[in-house]
Amino acid sequence: KKKKKICMSTTENGRRKLPKYRQKERTKRIRHIKFSIPPTYNGCSTLFSYAYLAEMSPKKAIDYLERNREYSNFVILDSGVFTMRRLGLELDVERYGAFAREVSKRNLVDVVVNMDHGSHWEMRKNFGIIRKYVKDNAYVMWVHQPIHGFDSLREIAKEFPYIGLGTFGLDNGISAILRTPEIHAYYKTCSKILKDYGATFHGFAMTAGDILLDPDIEWGTVDSR
Repeated sequence: KKKKKICMSTTENGRRKLPKYRQKERTKRIRHIKFSIPPTYNGCSTLFSYAYLAEMSPKKAIDYLERNREYSNFVILDSGVFTMRRLGLELDVERYGAFAREVSKRNLVDVVVNMDHGSHWEMRKNFGIIRKYVKDNAYVMWVHQPIHGFDSLREIAKEFPYIGLGTFGLDNGISAILRTPEIHAYYKTCSKILKDYGATFHGFAMTAGDILLDPDIEWGTVDSR
């Protein structure tokens, strides 16, 4: 059997676009994202941190994401707040939103993560700004932090079918690679709450095998360096 040749169509300015069948699949996944997300879709699933993309020129960052899109069928753009805070970089939600708009318009990302720093009110404000930039070109992911409590998570689960779970407030926000009982219990409780509301979630910097393999924790997606 002859292998099917996949041709990448181009826009008027010469930029590559996903084949139509892939664009339809991507739209279908976002619409039904609450039914859980398999780890891969006929290719690779990737997460990129804006903390590192912001160090490139906009053109170079977009070209980098375009090359990735050729083999990656599901892409998350993370705000990189934890990394930027650790490196002492400026947290500019307007700049991040503008970048997210450009890459989502080009169909280079499927999910844009909210800039999750500050109080719950500040996170709501950031979410609104990013939604204004991205519109319906990508799914904007809310990130829940332990410091906001489980009652807040229940309210968020009523609104969003796909939620990011951070660990800020547990072991000073250090990665879950620490495998502490506190982090394990946190994810287990979150999973139960979200399942009750028909929502799924993403685990940031999730590198702890025993937590990943816990049958009581129903992951949607995870990332790790």
